[in-house]
Amino acid sequence: MNVGFLLRSDANKIWGGDIICLKLMAQGLEALGYSCKFSSRIDHLLDCHFVFLTYSLYPLIDSYLALKKANIPYAVIPFYENDEQFFSSSRGLPVFLYMLEKQKASPGINLSIDTLFERPFILNIFGPKTPLRTKMNQRVFENAAFCLTNSPTESTNLKRDYEFVKAETIFWPAGLMTSSPKNVGDDILKLTNLPSKSYLLQVGRIEMRKNQLSSVLATKNLRHPLVFMASRCNPHILELLKKTILNYRKAPTYIITPEVPSESLGPLKIINPENAYKLPNELIQSAYKHAGLYLHPAFQELPGLTYLEALKFNLPIVASSWTTLKDYLSDPASGKYLLDERVTFCPPHHLKDIEGAIKDQFGKVFPDLSLPILKKSTAELGKETARLITKYTKGSPCQIKTLY
Repeated sequence: MNVGFLLRSDANKIWGGDIICLKLMAQGLEALGYSCKFSSRIDHLLDCHFVFLTYSLYPLIDSYLALKKANIPYAVIPFYENDEQFFSSSRGLPVFLYMLEKQKASPGINLSIDTLFERPFILNIFGPKTPLRTKMNQRVFENAAFCLTNSPTESTNLKRDYEFVKAETIFWPAGLMTSSPKNVGDDILKLTNLPSKSYLLQVGRIEMRKNQLSSVLATKNLRHPLVFMASRCNPHILELLKKTILNYRKAPTYIITPEVPSESLGPLKIINPENAYKLPNELIQSAYKHAGLYLHPAFQELPGLTYLEALKFNLPIVASSWTTLKDYLSDPASGKYLLDERVTFCPPHHLKDIEGAIKDQFGKVFPDLSLPILKKSTAELGKETARLITKYTKGSPCQIKTLY
């Protein structure tokens, strides 16, 4: 059977965890004899027997109509974000920092970073109201064989807005399939000249949703170096991040990315590894191995593969409570949380809580984990996906039922 994956239109420019997950799924399917094909254009996938439409934040109706005309069944992998939760505060943070810099205080509001520490919900005043969902993909969801969510939480959010969907849940495996952290080298130490276990680490695209700004602000009074690793950067957020680092961080801060030239600006050092389209896995894994704590107060992640990667290296983690990570660390049957105190959950804009968690957790050493999700392989992912395709298509290309 030929299985197609329709990627978001900007997949070539913005590499992310969603692409990694889909590639891992394809690897698992191919190990079972399936043939997998990726494209950002639906007309390139019309020779497939089954298609996954992905990322429902983008309009998928034209792709749906093309599949309907070709009588090709499909499922949706929506990566469905809970924008009701994070939209206003995530967009309010850069506005707050801009107004703080320009000192354009609103009536009755005395703006300072201390205000943000004490009153984090003030960001909702500066951010726009959450827009109502347009239901632009309603027909796509209605006619899908099933919708594949990454966790019970994502499934709940999806059903809140589309009650009729047939939601199936598969947990993604950790993104960097490291055989053993013991085999990882010292690349990051040679690149930065930092001592092992001396720094805070955050891995991921520099963008508003990843929330590097809160990492900077929450650590403004801490002595630990802070290392950001990003294969891709939103240029506007990168400039705001640089400005925020120079305004508030005292300790050394590193941005390691192939997107911009290397430069040193006071406590900020930008390092561009030469001849790299994206950061090498070996360098990222080295950064995990030698970090004293993994910090990632994202406004939204589903679940955030970097959390799982950091867990493989037994790091203490300060994570966002606005992600689906807790589902991955709980028993699927009972919902009981399985992990020790190595992960601390904080709302992504509660700077005082984030700062306190870092002070409490930095440098702690934890034993190896036997958490099932960290052992999940691409083979298991492939089998779970194949089971769903078989369930909804009756197994073989010649028996695929008509869904339209």
